[in-house]
Amino acid sequence: MASQTAILKNTVTTFVSSGGGKQLTSRRVLAHFPERLSGYDESDHERVIQTRLRPVSVALCPTASCVRQCNFCSNTTRNKHGKQMCAEYGNDMFREVSEDLKRMGVLGVTIAGGGEPLSYDKPAFDSFLAQESPPFKIGIHTNGVLLQRLFTKPIVDASNIKYINVSAVAHRPDLYQQVTGSPHEQFFEIEQGLRKAVELQSGHDNFPEFGVKIILCRSNYRHVKGMVDYFRGLGIKNVLLRCVGNFEPDQDVELRAEQYDELGAIFREDLGMSEDQISAVTGRNPVKPPIPSRCWMTALQFNAGIYPDGEVYICTLWAQKEFSIGNVNKERFSSLWGGERHRQVAQVLNRKLKEGICDPLRCRLYYSNLLVDKYVEGAHDLLPSKSSMDDCYGRFI
Repeated sequence: MASQTAILKNTVTTFVSSGGGKQLTSRRVLAHFPERLSGYDESDHERVIQTRLRPVSVALCPTASCVRQCNFCSNTTRNKHGKQMCAEYGNDMFREVSEDLKRMGVLGVTIAGGGEPLSYDKPAFDSFLAQESPPFKIGIHTNGVLLQRLFTKPIVDASNIKYINVSAVAHRPDLYQQVTGSPHEQFFEIEQGLRKAVELQSGHDNFPEFGVKIILCRSNYRHVKGMVDYFRGLGIKNVLLRCVGNFEPDQDVELRAEQYDELGAIFREDLGMSEDQISAVTGRNPVKPPIPSRCWMTALQFNAGIYPDGEVYICTLWAQKEFSIGNVNKERFSSLWGGERHRQVAQVLNRKLKEGICDPLRCRLYYSNLLVDKYVEGAHDLLPSKSSMDDCYGRFI
């Protein structure tokens, strides 16, 4: 049986191969200790947020528009509503948010969905990617159809992008069409972009860390070995795995119990994954994880997400209007952060965690909360070195 400590080192998104030995681990949050905990009273159970801290990372989700219709999409209802509203960042709002991120000293900015972020075509976006020496690094999450938009000379030469992560669903055009509801041609557009990225990576010292994240759903999970082999065959060194989850109310896309069991056997026998990795990715833990003492991620204000309609959330698991801390179309992000509404929402989310409502499979940071508990209890040997922050993706929470 895998030890609880070992399980905690993994995340729900796990590398099965990585270039340069870099790994995405739950420990990355500890790269920001002990300073982040300085002056925090762990015995105070009434106040989750006790002082204002800058966010370590912020996810920008600029548009609800997408170029495909995946049968497992975790944002189906939200994107449908967003498209009806034509929800996306205004050009001026994007610039204002960018200014706030610089002024607040944010370390990492991820560009993600919502929809497909590279379909957002406002001028402020290209300027953001190619700006001169920002204080933060940028991470890109894309489905890959428009990947080559990132390969213009100004963007590549700026070297602001730390990593590019392409969500992958298939190794054959027929499977791609089945999963995404999109034409075969898109599969080959993505493949062309992946090949171009591998080519550029070999010729540029500062080219972003590049990888694919294989998203496993009911339509493709039996093909995981073929997909891993296909992407490795293209020369991609970083390959990650993640299972889909039911993020929206009444959603039914997650693997069924017997499918998780079958997938676990494939992980074990065909990919040689450890039991700890299998448990983290599938959520089928041999030991039920304990409930953290509090949601340290919200208490210590590690991250935020700004969605296409401008709503700001401090937890992806609870990115619903009732848990928004405000809207950047009405008030600057720097003003919303640390305000009264922010503190109120943190209290509510912490209570949900304590009541056992938060799901470890869907929460990227559940195990990070448990690691902070261990640190608070005195396990200071868990701290990664400051010099290893980029190796453990410590800029991006």
